This record gives sequence, C-alpha cells and structure tokens, in this order.
Amino acid sequence: MRTKNKTKIGGGGVTQAVVDMIREKWKTSEIVKLKCEGAAALNMRRIHEILERKTGGLVIWRSGTSVSLYRGVSYEVPVQLNKRVYKKNETSHSSFSSITPNSFAISSNKTSGNAPAVGSNQNVHASQATLKITDGENKDTESEVKYEDEIDKLLDGLGPRYTDWPACDPLPIDADLLPGKIHGYQPPFRILPYGVRSSLGLKEATALRRLARVLPPHFALGRSRQLEGLAMAMIKLWERSSIAKVALKRGVQLTTSERMAEDIKVLNHT
Repeated sequence: MRTKNKTKIGGGGVTQAVVDMIREKWKTSEIVKLKCEGAAALNMRRIHEILERKTGGLVIWRSGTSVSLYRGVSYEVPVQLNKRVYKKNETSHSSFSSITPNSFAISSNKTSGNAPAVGSNQNVHASQATLKITDGENKDTESEVKYEDEIDKLLDGLGPRYTDWPACDPLPIDADLLPGKIHGYQPPFRILPYGVRSSLGLKEATALRRLARVLPPHFALGRSRQLEGLAMAMIKLWERSSIAKVALKRGVQLTTSERMAEDIKVLNHT
C-alpha cells in the first residue's frame, strides 16, 4: 500500500491526461496513489465514481483527499462494458418478443388435455396480458438504447468530443475547438405565424427547463467570445432536437455564463 509518488488531480478533475498517466503507472505498479486538489477535492465520492468508470480500476482505499486505485488482474474500459450490457438486454428482449400469444395458447391447449375450457381460457387471457406488458417494457428499453445511439451519431457530425467530461456518455462537443469566426455567417431568419409571441411563456419555459435538467449537455464551453461556430452547430442540432444544452468547463478562468448566454442569443436571434 505504500507508494512514494502521488499523482495529483487538479481543479479540472479526472481529465484524459490524468487517465493516461494512471494507465502508464499501472504498467509498473498495481496500485496508484492519487491526491486531489482544488475543486476536485470538494466531492470525493464523485471523484471515486469517475475514477472507477474512466480507468476501469477499483478504489481500494480512500482517506480525505487521497485515493489508492488498484488496476485489478484484468480491467476493461467501462464504456465497452455498458455496450455489452445493452447487447445482452437486446438479445433477451428479442427472445421474449419471439414468443407470440398464439404460440403460447397452442402450447397451453396441448398441455391442458381434457381440462375444462373455462380455466384454459382464463390462463390464455392472463398470459396474453402479461406478454403485452413485457412487450411494452421491452420496446421502451430498446427505444432508449436507440435514442442514445442516435444522439451519439448526431454529435459526431457536429464536431470533436470533449474527452475530459466527468459525467457519463454521450460525451459533449468541445465548443472551444469549433471555429470562432465563420465567413459570411448570418443569424437564422425567423418568421412567426400571426398571433404567436416571439418569447416563451412562463409555463412553457418552466416545462423546457425541467426537461433540460435531466438531459446530458450537448456542448462543453470554456471561452466567452467568438462563438459563431457554436451557434452554427446549435442551429444544426435544432433540426433534430428542440433543446440545445451548453455546459461550462471546470477549472476554466474568466468565464461568465451570463455573457455567453447573451452572445449566443444575439448570434441565434433567440
């Protein structure tokens, strides 16, 4: 358990550089000791979860702002594990969906033999009801997996990903790598129908805020000027989604969310 050198985790959190450094040290040592500083030390439970998810290792000791991370006998990236879980769910759903109410009714009639018709009909109706419920649940889970895959494909077409994002997939677009100035860029031209207000009402805005609260961010931003590339990407995103969510990067100095929001409103005429 005693290690001489400690890897420091700064205010930016568990970045890709920190993950690469941990994996490099795992080549020569089974345990890597980490020391959190700044904003990363405020929530050690979250750092614990992020380290295990990003590195695939196991936190075997934690005290204060220090963490010992064990690589294990054989570890894998958690993203691959999640995809395997989805594939297992899809196969189980397909096996359930292959059973139809008609085939179930035929098998129940064969096994019942000369049993009374009333009891067999009740069993068939009950089995059909349960199969309908399971089919509905399976369709919901399959649609959720397809939605995540669709969002991943959509974000891949908008720009490079921000790999240092601490939360789960899908990773947001790194808005700082988008072009700051676009030659000939003009805000979108909007035509509102007669009687429609140019701004949202209180109830509509509240409903959209509640919906956006649970959605993962689409963009991660760290600069407060030259946001034309971000505005162009948001316009493309609005073709498939009514909400474009922008998150601020951690550990970035001289960023003001109010100023960023005003600049984006001017560029998008919102």
